[in-house]
Amino acid sequence: MRPLAGFEESIHSIDTIVIRDEMEWWESDHIWVGGETHTDPWGTNIEIGRDMFALSHELAHVWLNHSIGDADPSHKFWVSTGQGSAAPETWHAGRDAAYVSVRRDPSL
Repeated sequence: MRPLAGFEESIHSIDTIVIRDEMEWWESDHIWVGGETHTDPWGTNIEIGRDMFALSHELAHVWLNHSIGDADPSHKFWVSTGQGSAAPETWHAGRDAAYVSVRRDPSL
């Protein structure tokens, strides 16, 4: 897997990374999520579940925001940038698939 060009520069926009007590939570869009990235002109905030599985996925949103000016919350660039497969199941290919293969629940 090739490194992401400009990745190190992209993470400088991160203000906070919050690790929640749960692995997944119910989002206002009526879906279960294990991570979220919120970007605005002043910075980036990430929330991830306790297993930290979604960190790599959320960092890809940060990188996309830095690289193309769009954090891609709807995953429309997910396939073309090698992050994963088409939404809604973005974890079936690319970088997402590599991270899913080693996912562990830390509470076990």
